[in-house]
Amino acid sequence: MCALSGPKWRKVKKMPSLLKTAFQHALIVIITLVLTGIMGEILLRVKNSSQQNYVIEMWRYARELKSISNDTRFGHIHRPNSEATLQNIDIRINSLGLRGPEPILAANDVKKILILGSSITLGWGVEEDLTLSSRLERELGGNYAVFNGGVGNYNLLRSVNFFRERLNDKIKPDIVVVNYFINDAEYLGLSVDNFIFRNSQLAVTLYHVVQGFREGSFDMHSLINHYKDLYTPGNRGYKDMLKAIAELKELSEARGFRVIFSMIPDIHQLRDYPFDFIHDQMKNLADENGWAYIDFLDDLKDFEGPELWTIPGDPHPNALVHEIMARELATQIE
Repeated sequence: MCALSGPKWRKVKKMPSLLKTAFQHALIVIITLVLTGIMGEILLRVKNSSQQNYVIEMWRYARELKSISNDTRFGHIHRPNSEATLQNIDIRINSLGLRGPEPILAANDVKKILILGSSITLGWGVEEDLTLSSRLERELGGNYAVFNGGVGNYNLLRSVNFFRERLNDKIKPDIVVVNYFINDAEYLGLSVDNFIFRNSQLAVTLYHVVQGFREGSFDMHSLINHYKDLYTPGNRGYKDMLKAIAELKELSEARGFRVIFSMIPDIHQLRDYPFDFIHDQMKNLADENGWAYIDFLDDLKDFEGPELWTIPGDPHPNALVHEIMARELATQIE
């Protein structure tokens, strides 16, 4: 019995030592990872304090000026009465959730124009007084009030839902401008809140690095094929876009406002522009609904493209493009 009990006792004695060593090693790895993550987060925040990193500035936009809506038809909304400096540009959101000063809604002798769209309409990277809405109001003079209904990461369906549910009864516009970009037919799923992504620049950066490896380098041929697939009748996003147009048409007839459809080109490549087929489709839809149609490509096609970006790496249209858009829109309104 003693001979058998000896080895068993020695095995029992070894197990706590092995577990202790494994625990110590695991603890060292965890502490190293945590400290590395903290150091990486600090270094990234210092590096990105110049506000020239497009990905991080968009992350800050979502974090500081937006919140997830309880209404899934919007996904997310602007936080009323909020402000932030993003990409070194001050953006203020008024009580209606629109960019710009607090609106004056009581004046009956002023014609009201609401511009719907996404971050281009918002004026991402453009000073407030140089945005499309501000320039258009100055172009038209004191008889018009122009409201900036642009919300970043909206497609046309979300824009129309936002207008119908939050803005229509408050603004009561005389004219609604659909400021349409070629990705406004993309399907957008439910917005979700993630604690790590909401609070960590490192996590956001790593996510985009991984996505970049998965998607590969920028390939215009692949992008063209993507949009050709998007603008087919069976595509879910395309069907949502058609639904939005039908709802806006119904609203315009019920409320008596006029609709102007303006088409924004992708300014990556304006020479030998590859997305004319989308512009043609949208013009046909505007014509079918009896809406005035403006194509800003006509005024931008002689540019190369990148000289119209807000900053290198961010292909949002700069102040010059907003000036051109305002000038062209004014010709349809005056």
